[in-house]
Amino acid sequence: MKFIFNKGGLILDKGKWHLFIEIPTEYNNFKGEIEQLIKQEKPKMLELKIKRNKRSLDANAALWVMLDKMAHKLSTTKEELYLIMLERYGKFTPVIIEKSLINEFKRQYKTLVEESEFTSKGVTYINLHCYHGSSTFNTKEFSRLLEGVINEAKEIGVEFISKEDMSMMMQNYKEPE
Repeated sequence: MKFIFNKGGLILDKGKWHLFIEIPTEYNNFKGEIEQLIKQEKPKMLELKIKRNKRSLDANAALWVMLDKMAHKLSTTKEELYLIMLERYGKFTPVIIEKSLINEFKRQYKTLVEESEFTSKGVTYINLHCYHGSSTFNTKEFSRLLEGVINEAKEIGVEFISKEDMSMMMQNYKEPE
């Protein structure tokens, strides 16, 4: 069961912490279901995170239009340019793998950069940066990517969107859940 709430807190009672949340009235119909879940003897899982809005299609569309215009000017594809921009402005997960697995790993990830390699106990390993696709970005991360693309577009004489328009689009940006 998932629901959105605004208020809650922690109470220390007899050396144990108790979490409480204020359940909004629109969830009143689920009171019985919530109580039944809590009473069950099985372990439960709770994940708390800030609710974020989903990315607006405008911001995503603007990114791809900019990439397309830049690609035409640079004689490449928007997909290739997207991967380059992810490396410059995106986020990555560092990974260490055996060198013998590099080709298999490259087939599974669109964008990865070999940073260095080292040998330990006769086995050679590679340090990689595996870049995340923009569909996983939060507002701040997507804004950085879009701003980087806009700045690079301006540098090569491609004008599409002003900083003001970008700010308006990013206000409507919706993050992935």
